[in-house]
Amino acid sequence: MADIEQLQQDYLARIADADLAALEDIRIAALGKQGAITGLLKTLGGMSPEERQEQGPRINGAREAVTAAIAARKTLLARACFDLEYGPSCIEGSALTGLSTSTVRDPALAARFEAAVDPTLAAACEEGRLGACAMLGDLLLGRLGPKDIARITTLADKACSGEAMRGCALAADLVRRTDASAEGWDKRYAYLDRACAAQWGYCSDLADLMRAAPPIRSVDSGLLFLADIKACLAEAEEHCWWLYEPAARLNANELGQLVETFDQACLHLPRPSAEICASAASNHLERAEALAASAVADRGAARRLYQRALELPEANEDNPTAHNEARAFLAGN
Repeated sequence: MADIEQLQQDYLARIADADLAALEDIRIAALGKQGAITGLLKTLGGMSPEERQEQGPRINGAREAVTAAIAARKTLLARACFDLEYGPSCIEGSALTGLSTSTVRDPALAARFEAAVDPTLAAACEEGRLGACAMLGDLLLGRLGPKDIARITTLADKACSGEAMRGCALAADLVRRTDASAEGWDKRYAYLDRACAAQWGYCSDLADLMRAAPPIRSVDSGLLFLADIKACLAEAEEHCWWLYEPAARLNANELGQLVETFDQACLHLPRPSAEICASAASNHLERAEALAASAVADRGAARRLYQRALELPEANEDNPTAHNEARAFLAGN
């Protein structure tokens, strides 16, 4: 039998810091059909009467404590929406209390949350909280589509001009929906270039846009290369592979950037693949062949990267090429 009291305390600690979206994840993990506390409740039927008499109140107590804590946290977040007029809490509250599977389902409260979203975000935007401008624009676009395009454009431009990069991405999306001309591409490029410069997570969108440039627009291959580097390091792994496309045309400095980018992707991304690390190792081995001065250091780096590859899952488990490549190198070195 698991330590029921410790399990209860762990969930209560998580609930105390949870926003409404996380709150629903916690509810499912604890009280859902496959939840931890639900699993303990299912064990009661297989216990002796004596065990059931001892364990039943403990397990049911944990369930009641977690249920009550979730409800209390929901109330606190509701106050953040209605009393503090904090728009994100209104959005989260509407989502959680409107879910048919939620333990805190409350259609009336969900309607109040929903009604509070627009005015709270609009007020925050007017006060200069530019993230609220972008958030409101996103919501309006999802709800209305391009029907209120003028208002959404104003919100997006205000957010973007004030360094809320989600606003720049929203503005680019609006142009995509409404202007397919080369001039529209120029506007999208300007918005996404600004977003990419501030937050690398938007660089994949910029690189994709550059690859889709209209025929009358020329794209600087060096800028595209840099956008792919930033996208790769922002966890868009497909853009790591794009870096090989211009490899034959790269100068020595750009080749160094390529090698360094794959190293960073392998060693520092939260979820790299074995293929990325094997490719990073292969880059070093190719450089070791070409440059005797760095051969020893490159082969040492390749060894570390291949070792890392073996710690990671392969994208194609039925064809473990990266693992086989790593084992073959390490066996001979």
